[in-house]
This record gives sequence, structure tokens and C-alpha cells, in this order.
Amino acid sequence: MAARKGDGNGAPIRAAGGAVWRRSGEGPIEVVLIHRASYDDWSLPKGKVERGETDEIAAVREVEEEAGVLCRLGPELPANDLPGSLRAAQGRALLGDDRRGR
Repeated sequence: MAARKGDGNGAPIRAAGGAVWRRSGEGPIEVVLIHRASYDDWSLPKGKVERGETDEIAAVREVEEEAGVLCRLGPELPANDLPGSLRAAQGRALLGDDRRGR
């Protein structure tokens, strides 16, 4: 396995995102996913936490930037580490719902 790299100072790269959902009436729960063309896969919206930013603020910002959805925070999902990555990363995901309520 390749050596895991952090941010250049030995610290893991921090990331945050959201598992955002909505329900329309009595219909099924819908979950926000984004298509990552460079990987040709689907993912929850997430990204790096910027300097001076909390994980919670980063999660809301990343969801809005990547998916165009304003959400409100819900409970935190279990923390994870990204095994097999070439970079050390620590991720946090927060459950949220679509504030538009559509």
C-alpha cells in the first residue's frame, strides 16, 4: 500500500459532507447524490474543511456548492476514516433535510 499523506504537516485532511434527504407527501424518501464525472461514480456531497471553518459549516457549504441544496443539520452519522486512500483523511457526515421541503 502506498504511504498515506496528510496536509503536508502530518495532519489528516479533514472533510465534511451530508446525507441529505426529503420526503414528498407520502412518497418515498429521496436522497441527494452527486455524479463525479472524473470517477464516473455517485457520491454524497462532501469536501475539504477550509481553514477556520467548523465541520458543520463545511458540511452545509459543501452540500450547497456541490448539489445546489440548502439543508439544515440533523444528527451526526458515525465518523469514518477512508481506508486504502493515498492520503490520510478524516470524514464527518451529518444527516440533514432539504430546507425547500419539495
